[in-house]
Amino acid sequence: MATASISLTSGMRQNLYSLQTNAQNTDTTSRRLSSGLKIETALDNPINFFMAQEHRQRASDFMARKDEMGEAIQTVKAASVGIESATALLMSAKSTAQAALSTSDSDEREALADQFNAFRTQLDTLVEDSGYKGVNLLEDGSELAVSFNEKGTSSITIDGFDASSSGLEIDEVGGGGEHHDVG
Repeated sequence: MATASISLTSGMRQNLYSLQTNAQNTDTTSRRLSSGLKIETALDNPINFFMAQEHRQRASDFMARKDEMGEAIQTVKAASVGIESATALLMSAKSTAQAALSTSDSDEREALADQFNAFRTQLDTLVEDSGYKGVNLLEDGSELAVSFNEKGTSSITIDGFDASSSGLEIDEVGGGGEHHDVG
């Protein structure tokens, strides 16, 4: 079977070239719309491509810093709520201790001592539960480091402290005739 050659006029060639160019432009525009990138590869525009890549990396670094700061805020909030609750417990314990000092009845004093020791136990439990994602600023030796830039040259470290009964030097009491100073 013989192949016949097809000859195109210059107008037909121009139309064919136009259709091919339109198809390529449509494909390029579709890819850009789906990816959200005006410049997809270094071949499109090398200078703008590498600048855009640098800006995306910087934006990613900022997002990481923002996330780290958000986590730090949540950790400090957890410690703050723990401190507020511990303060309320300590006020109740102080009130109970003062009541124990004002009574001479040994049975009542024993009950108040048990109540005081229960507050002390609640304080320790509260302190243990005042952490966020493994960081508890109400335990001695804990710390939270937050970087404000990607190089770590701008940062803050928040040191924790021991807010437990032993850290605050609140000893367990007995209900006997002992008197202790209440501060």
